[in-house]
Amino acid sequence: MPLRAIILPVILVITAIAVAIPLSAQGSAIPDSARAESVRTADQDSKGLFTGRPGKAAMYSLILPGTGQIYNKSYWKLPIVYGAVGGTVGLLVHNTKQHRELQERYRISIETRDPRSNDIRRLRNQARKNQQTSILILGIVWALNSAEAFVDAHLSTFDVDDDLGWYQVEPLIYTSDEQLLQVGIAISF
Repeated sequence: MPLRAIILPVILVITAIAVAIPLSAQGSAIPDSARAESVRTADQDSKGLFTGRPGKAAMYSLILPGTGQIYNKSYWKLPIVYGAVGGTVGLLVHNTKQHRELQERYRISIETRDPRSNDIRRLRNQARKNQQTSILILGIVWALNSAEAFVDAHLSTFDVDDDLGWYQVEPLIYTSDEQLLQVGIAISF
């Protein structure tokens, strides 16, 4: 696997960590008197994207795809995650290999003054575009994997009880005196 294919996901992970984790300096620029008047608590100040159960799941998935799903105990999603990541990595490896071969063929065609060098150059440029697109798709799949783990961890505590609200919505079938069938929705409070 080429070094570029490894560097992009690492850069994406480092960027996500740097943006999402609240940076805490050694000292605070806010004086103690202003801090005492603040309505925010220390717990609210320390909250960031990667705190709590959803944050851990997202962080784990950013580091290694699928680990957030394991953390959430959503084992059935692992084949989907590994299929998506593995498929895009395979596509990237194929496109990188194709680009290298065409780059070498183009170099040789220039040295031998081959009349087909323009055609080879166009093919090489297309292979480079395919390689760059594969890198982009890998980054998107990697980020979606992390976002799915984050959302799944949030929804794991979601209440799916039958009685969720204070009102009831039911389908209504009503027949009038004239024997006309009417369909509607009944909302009872």
